[in-house]
Amino acid sequence: MPSTLHRRIESLSLGQALTFLRTAEETGGELLEMEAVMRPGAGTPPHVHLLQEERFEILDGSASFRVGRRRLTCSAGDTLAVKPRVAHRFRNESDADVRLRVELRPALDTEALFRSLYALDRDGRVNRLGAPNPLRTAVLAQGFGDSFFWLAGVPVGVQRAAFAPLAPLGRALGYGDSYP
Repeated sequence: MPSTLHRRIESLSLGQALTFLRTAEETGGELLEMEAVMRPGAGTPPHVHLLQEERFEILDGSASFRVGRRRLTCSAGDTLAVKPRVAHRFRNESDADVRLRVELRPALDTEALFRSLYALDRDGRVNRLGAPNPLRTAVLAQGFGDSFFWLAGVPVGVQRAAFAPLAPLGRALGYGDSYP
């Protein structure tokens, strides 16, 4: 089992820290369980998971969610499950940190994706929204496939088609399928 130090990652641009509680390796691929702490104003862009259900339990504070067309505010003790392919986002619109337990089923390669994205953030290789440049994003999208967080509002097939010519350019520049 990794040390506690290696179980926690942080994204300054997203205002979020994750601690991996149970990983794909530890659960036979069934589950990735994390604790997330989000600063006031932090949030995720609207996205979809192709094959994963995402479940949230609010541990401290309150978080605002948009799931499909529904807007919800959840507080400590509340839970929320989002089915695969359902557009969603969550934000901390309060003036205090919010702490959540997040589960993704099945785990897929999502831990490695989070580690890559947060390492890119650490090294200053993302924009203010926490996204890498389009060429690196195309390479990551192809490398992580069904584990990737696809943008909501744009059909996944269109995103894959847009990334198809960009990924070889990104690889030619030395971008890999993950980031250490």
